[in-house]
Order: sequence, then C-alpha cells, then structure tokens
Amino acid sequence: MPELEVFTRRPEVHLLPGRIPPAVPFYVPPGCFLRVFSYSSYGTTPVDLRLMLMLPDGTVQVQTESHPPNSDRSLAYSDYPLPECFVVGLCASLYGTSVARGRVWVDATVYRGLPGPGAVSLHTLIQGYTSGRDVLKYPEGRWGESTDGRGWIRSITGTDPAAGSEISETVPTGALWRLHTLRMRLTTSAVAGDRQVCLKIDDGANVHAFLAAPATQPASLTYGYNWAPGLVVAGPTAGNLTFPLPRGYILAAGWRFYTNTGGLDAGDDYAAPVFSVEEWIAP
Repeated sequence: MPELEVFTRRPEVHLLPGRIPPAVPFYVPPGCFLRVFSYSSYGTTPVDLRLMLMLPDGTVQVQTESHPPNSDRSLAYSDYPLPECFVVGLCASLYGTSVARGRVWVDATVYRGLPGPGAVSLHTLIQGYTSGRDVLKYPEGRWGESTDGRGWIRSITGTDPAAGSEISETVPTGALWRLHTLRMRLTTSAVAGDRQVCLKIDDGANVHAFLAAPATQPASLTYGYNWAPGLVVAGPTAGNLTFPLPRGYILAAGWRFYTNTGGLDAGDDYAAPVFSVEEWIAP
C-alpha cells in the first residue's frame, strides 16, 4: 500500500466573500458608447444585439439593440449609449433568416467620448460574419479578416450582351470574388470566317490574364466555352471546349473578366454567361 501524505498547511489563496468582479472584467467607464459597424450584401434585415452588463451595484441587466445594415456593401454604423459597467457578454445574430455566411460583416467596439469623429476607441468586442447560423459572441468568440474561412457561394447569370458585343462582368464595389467556374455560349452568324474566343481578366487598367480557347469556331455554329480550375484543354467535343482557370484567383472590386473575340461578326451572339464565385465582404 502506498503511504498517504497528509496536507495540514492552510491554503494561501482566499476569495473575497463580496464585491467579486465578473469573470470577464472588461470595465466600461462613464461616458462610453458601443459603436456597431456593418457591411452587408443581403439587405436591411436588422442585426440583433444582446449585451449582458454588470452594473456598479452588482446587478446584471440585459441591453437589447437592433442595428440596420445597408444592402450595397457600404458602411453602416449605429451608436448605443452604455452605463458604467462590466461587459459580461455580447452576441450579434441574424437568427431566423436565410442569410449565408459571407454576406453580413459586423464589428462592435466600445468608444469613449461623444459620438462623432472625436471619439476614442477602447476595445473591439466582436468582429466577423454573422448569418442565419453563425453568431458572433464575446468573450469566447473569434476575430478574423473578412476573407478568413468560407465565403458566400454564388451562382450568377450575367448580362446578356447584344449581338456583335462582347461579354463583360465586373466585381461589385465592396466585394472580393474567387472565380470557380465560368460557362458561356457563342452562336456565330453565317458570315464566313473563324472566330477566336479569348478570356481576359484585368483590374480596370492592367491585364492580369489572357486565356485563349484551344480552337477557333467556324460560322453558323454554337459552341459552349467552359472554364474552371483543374480542367484540361480539350475540344471541341459535342460543341463544347474546356480549359483551366488559375487556381485560387481572387478578383477585387472593380476587376472584371470579359471576352475578346477575334473575327467577331455583327451577327454573332453571346448568351448570358453563367458563373459561380465565392464572395467575401471587403470592408
């Protein structure tokens, strides 16, 4: 049998019987307010905010606020006064909606002073995406950049150009796109001559990629052109051509992809392109 050791020394750690601070002692002095920033591509559905505050007398109260974002990825913010307190908890959510992750970015920061440009930021409590499933929480939440984690997976039908015109799609303001797939269809007129379809990507000024189709298209035919990372150069097979996109290609706001077709006739007609992207907010 192992010998038992008897501990007779009294503990040196003592806990206060009263006036115990909260487990997360973020103290908010008098004269502070909570500023909530948001960038949204979803709409003006309000973000629900719940604050749990411990007041100087030890009582705990819940403060409920509702923040309306904009719908065009532009900055919206709201200011909410705070009493002198400890912030015990904070959550921001869009429960009960179908908002996908990557569409609503929220930041909640405690400021001191009068609302306006002269206010001084003290501490950011939450920052990140909220959605119908994701809740931003303080103190156990995580911070990160707007491009951390998965974005909003979108299937987009682009603009249908007029006959004789090229396809052109631009990343909207306040967004970042990762282009996953792109399909377009060209019907050529009866005018003789081969057409050479090329895909170009630029930032509005400088060309970053020039991708030529692996074969030309004769008159009076309809071809489908398919781009995606990992595809091999092939075709035309059953009227379709495939070729690869650069992997992990991120397009910033104002960047665009568009066709540049050699020998394009006034009667040639591109259908509306169909493409899929992963989108993040770019605050």
